[in-house]
Amino acid sequence: MFIIVVALSLAMFIASLFFVLYDRKEAKNDLQEHIQAIAKITAARSVAAMAFLDQGVVDQNLKALLSIETVHMGCLYNRTGQLFSSVTREPNTLIECYEQFDKTIEAFSEVNRYLVVTLPVAKKNTVYGTLMIAADLSQLYDRMLNIIGISLIVSLISSFIAYVLTMKLQHRLVKPIESLGRAADYVTSTQDYSIRAERISDDEVGQLVDSFNGMLRRIEGAQDQLYEMVTELEEQGLNLKYHAQRSEMHREETQAMLAAASHDLKQPLQAMVMFVSAMRSEPEKNEELIDKLERSIENMRHLFTDLMDVSSLEKRVKTKQLDDKVSLLELFDHLEAEYQAVALQKGLAFNVKKYDATIITHASTLQRIIRNLLDNAFRYTYFGGITLACRMKNGALCIEVWDTGEGIRRNVLDTVFKEFVQVSVDSKVSSQGMGLGLSIVKRSCELLDYTIDVKSKYGRGSVFRILIPLDRIDKLPEVKESHKENDKENDKESDQVNVGQPGSKTLNLEENSAPSSQPEFEDGGSVHQEDVLKTSISAFFNQLTNKRVFLIDDDDSVRDALSLLLGQWEMDVRVFNSIATCMEFAKSDADWIPQAIVSDYQLGDKDLGTDLIKGLGHFYQQEIPALVITGMEDEATLEQLKHEGIKVLRKPVKPAKLRTLLQNIL
Repeated sequence: MFIIVVALSLAMFIASLFFVLYDRKEAKNDLQEHIQAIAKITAARSVAAMAFLDQGVVDQNLKALLSIETVHMGCLYNRTGQLFSSVTREPNTLIECYEQFDKTIEAFSEVNRYLVVTLPVAKKNTVYGTLMIAADLSQLYDRMLNIIGISLIVSLISSFIAYVLTMKLQHRLVKPIESLGRAADYVTSTQDYSIRAERISDDEVGQLVDSFNGMLRRIEGAQDQLYEMVTELEEQGLNLKYHAQRSEMHREETQAMLAAASHDLKQPLQAMVMFVSAMRSEPEKNEELIDKLERSIENMRHLFTDLMDVSSLEKRVKTKQLDDKVSLLELFDHLEAEYQAVALQKGLAFNVKKYDATIITHASTLQRIIRNLLDNAFRYTYFGGITLACRMKNGALCIEVWDTGEGIRRNVLDTVFKEFVQVSVDSKVSSQGMGLGLSIVKRSCELLDYTIDVKSKYGRGSVFRILIPLDRIDKLPEVKESHKENDKENDKESDQVNVGQPGSKTLNLEENSAPSSQPEFEDGGSVHQEDVLKTSISAFFNQLTNKRVFLIDDDDSVRDALSLLLGQWEMDVRVFNSIATCMEFAKSDADWIPQAIVSDYQLGDKDLGTDLIKGLGHFYQQEIPALVITGMEDEATLEQLKHEGIKVLRKPVKPAKLRTLLQNIL
């Protein structure tokens, strides 16, 4: 309330000040106009006297000015500016007539509380002299002081009235509201709903206080009931929290154990893979033992892959950014080059039907899904072939993996995407992994908002389809009008595709199609044509002969195994265990320039394989194709390596995949 009084008083003072200043200005203007009119009359009456220098007439005209109460002094100067005549009401040192007219004096000016008006004495453009009149402003200042005094008295009276009124208002309105506010603050801070606000008046504010007190009574009753319920729930919650914490600790310990075991267990596994591949070059020695050892290693690789996928999937769900633009044409080209060697080794046909589309997704997850489906297809297919295809189907982009494998029985078809389920009973593929692959594919598709389904005919083969919604497609190829009918036919024939060698019949998964133990071809041939395969494999493998390569790994067993394997491929290999030894060799023999670099990612505690690759490129002043082998699971680092144009292989590495990537970069 004090603020209101002060604000009102200040407003009154400012208003009074503006009024005083305005009144002074108006009074001064009136006086100025009045003196100017008198000056014009006196100048007109003095023109003839100044023309003839009539002193008597001029003195008489000036004395007439003193009849006006406000005029203090009159001065008349001749043409040369000399004082011709003057008159003064009383001597005053504040203002007097100058002996010589000061031409710098303006027509209207204020000098020592006197208003000075100057006017030329002239007729028909002939100037005979100058008249100067000084008027006293004392009355004007006295009037201003009177108004200020009155304004101050009015302001004081107004402030007093405002104070009285605000005190009345405070008692009737503000105090009840303040009491209500204090009660609310107390309830908020203490949660004590038994307090009641004081009612001071019977008006609307009093009714507000009654409503507030009634609300507190209802809240107090509800709080008592709530307290009883919370007490019961807390007892139950403590029980549930204890069990949940135990479950969470168990899950975190399991994931931490799986993640920590990954790298250390992959190192010896990698060495075993390379040694077995090297030993197979001498098939006459321990062939049966080598086959069993290789099968055990393959099973171990699938086991670790499945376990590590499960341990890292939840982490990738939380951090993944689904905004990569992936060209399916480039992806299918890469997969075709990678799996062609696997197909040749197994004696299978591998067809890729490409589609020039670009989708918005997470690149590594999409590749992981397709690779998992292809790995399964090659794992369970022994004759015929596999086809990777892409097309539009039912208003969505459809990626399909077809195979002529053993197929899946109808009674277990619904369980293929469940964890720890293996539908194959064939002895050739038993104990391969823990049955986690397709469950990871299913969960990854859900993460990307894709749909996946499977159709299969036992004894004939299977097809897995991934349906990508149109809103995740960035670019589709232009479709000509003549192709629209073909697109309709594709939808009609969605359950059949050519899976074998060129010229083979189509794989049909319709119910009325008869099962077949092996695909038949129009030329009567079989996919197992030994001469054709031997020629193709020989030409495929000989691409690495005499290629110069740097091999760098700080693990002795892995380095020895890789060196032996690359040597059997007839590559010219230089082996190093650190960046320092490799750079020392490069400087000592600058003429021996490698055509490729194969390096482990982590070289000791601090050094990285990528640092060596960049250092060699700078030393040789050219970009050298490089391949990094790593057991690391950090997706961000792996994506960065790929972005820098460095090929990446995750441990444990299959020799066929290593050979394929080397051929691609060379």
